[in-house]
Amino acid sequence: MATWLDQQLIGGGRGLGDLDFGGDTKQAMQQRADFLEEQRLAERRGQRVILARNLLEALRNREPAQAAKGMAAGTGVLVTSRCWMLVDKSAAEQFI
Repeated sequence: MATWLDQQLIGGGRGLGDLDFGGDTKQAMQQRADFLEEQRLAERRGQRVILARNLLEALRNREPAQAAKGMAAGTGVLVTSRCWMLVDKSAAEQFI
């Protein structure tokens, strides 16, 4: 899921300051950057964090995709995460 921190990372965290909330936010941004790097959605180059071009879209699509997999596993129905259209698995296998 795309978060406010992700948007702050994209914007470089400008205007946050270093004290109180700003300092806490910058620390949280570093932790989020670590997580994104583990997910292969970011890359560190020295002190810089290079974010994936489609970061927000990838994060927004990730949650529905995981939910679709869970629904398909539990119901035997193929669920496409993009449009949430339900298709019977046996019918879908004809097209695969």
